[in-house]
Amino acid sequence: MAVSVGMKAGAWLARPWLHLLSTRALGTRAAPTPKPVLPFEAIPQCPGNRWLRLLQIWRDQGHENRHLDVHRLFQALGPIFSGIRSQGRVMFATLFNFPNQRIEFRLLMLGIQTSRTKFQGVKASTSHGFQSLPGGQREAERTEHRQSREHCGGSGPAGPHGRYDVGSSQVVSVMLPEDAEKLYQVESLHPHRRLVEPWVAHREHRGQKRGVFLLNGPEWHLNRLPMNRSVLTPKAAQKFFPMVDAVARDFSAYLRKKMLRNTRGSLTLDVQPSIFYYSIEASNFALFGERLGLFDQNMSSRSLNFIHALEVMFKSTGQFMFLPRSLSRWTRPQAWKEHFEAWDFISEYANSCIEKVRQELALSPHQDYSGIVPELLAHKDLPLDAIKANTLELTAGSVDTTSFTLMMTLFELARNPAVQRALRQESLAAAASITEDPCKAISELPLLRAAIKETLRLYPTGSILDRTPPSDVVLQNYRVPAGTSVHVYLYSMGRNPAVFKSPERYNPQRWLDERLRFSHLAFGFGVRQCLGRRLAEAEMLLLLHHVLKSFQVKTLLQEDLKMAYRFVLMPTSFPLLTFQPAS
Repeated sequence: MAVSVGMKAGAWLARPWLHLLSTRALGTRAAPTPKPVLPFEAIPQCPGNRWLRLLQIWRDQGHENRHLDVHRLFQALGPIFSGIRSQGRVMFATLFNFPNQRIEFRLLMLGIQTSRTKFQGVKASTSHGFQSLPGGQREAERTEHRQSREHCGGSGPAGPHGRYDVGSSQVVSVMLPEDAEKLYQVESLHPHRRLVEPWVAHREHRGQKRGVFLLNGPEWHLNRLPMNRSVLTPKAAQKFFPMVDAVARDFSAYLRKKMLRNTRGSLTLDVQPSIFYYSIEASNFALFGERLGLFDQNMSSRSLNFIHALEVMFKSTGQFMFLPRSLSRWTRPQAWKEHFEAWDFISEYANSCIEKVRQELALSPHQDYSGIVPELLAHKDLPLDAIKANTLELTAGSVDTTSFTLMMTLFELARNPAVQRALRQESLAAAASITEDPCKAISELPLLRAAIKETLRLYPTGSILDRTPPSDVVLQNYRVPAGTSVHVYLYSMGRNPAVFKSPERYNPQRWLDERLRFSHLAFGFGVRQCLGRRLAEAEMLLLLHHVLKSFQVKTLLQEDLKMAYRFVLMPTSFPLLTFQPAS
């Protein structure tokens, strides 16, 4: 049942950087007049010295304002520009692979002015505990460059510094739905994207197989097909939706129990830890068929360590994404150590869960559905090491991304009470149907699904989509050669008034009233869309359904939250929320 409501939310999201003066239009819905296609070299260039930007990122230990900096560039240059890289460093990394040379010398050779004392004593020493990393890292880099060349028909390096013609030397940034659609139209059967190099480095160094998130080419395809059947298809979702629903109901009961202890009949708390516990509990139950009891008062140290490992892993990933590996292994040895230790704990956690499932299935092989991983093991469509690799990625990726979206949705509903009331009406009307069949939440809660889309429009946790087109493609009337890495920036897309009317307003109704083609891309697009999409949607939809039909959510804070890019886009802090019984 669709619920329509006129949402008169305050425009709290507008900030000066959303309304920068610009002489170029960001986009238009009008039919374009045919124009001659311009060459790649005519694409507006990102201004400034990229090596100075790299040095600034090194000093800041990351690039937490990346979403804002790129947004400003779109405002200044228009809907397409070239010149920013996230991990592009073939020339830079090659220069850094000569042993026994000072970093300062190489930076100066690249034109970066710096004080001698800044890098005094930093050498290419073999004494670092992670000095053995580069071999695996370089092999991963060589593998990726080879795959990119094969994918795009390239043949090899060009130039004295090893700058590849294909997939390595150029990046184009776009932010309009029409460009994302064009990238989709030219995709091959094995869409290619740049891999998360710090994660690849860990798998290579530990001798572990990689899952679909860290693969390209035919090997990606061989892994992806059986994973789709157990995780992404509607048939798979029908199996794990009831499991997620049970956890969501328990979370609602957990909040009510805590509320009853308060003589004022309400509950005020920092909801972030509780949401994290919910996401871990729901994901673990759907993946492995085991409840962890995270809503109990006595939290296990193992669960707390798992949450801490996820935090460390994402934070350190954000630090390494913009620095050449050959530089960061010298300048951030402690961060690399923490990154590997975090992944080691996450890997051990996932593998121990898999081993328990394997033993139980061996002792009682004929059982009803008990989770995603038991089904993968029972079907035997993938070898065990591939199941472990893909389960590791699902385990790591199913917590932070879901948790931050839930937190930001609750915050927006708390400061948009009219929207919250409409959602509550919808949930109450659909309650009996969803109790009978939790999968009906998909069809019975259209406005709530729209609210989740609206949150992801404003706060896309995965704020960048990456594709390397296998053939030339025309974007914004510029010819982009095959093999060029193209980044689609969802943060800027979601706040573009040419795409979304009144983008500063939190207005879920827009998703029901308008035909917004290729505008909801938080889970990606095409055959490389997020593998855990159905699971994430189930966790978000069912928790919000049970919370909203039972509680009013309120906050005193009406200002925007500061967001930071730490590989995922997340709030730097979160306000107190108050839960009161729904009248």
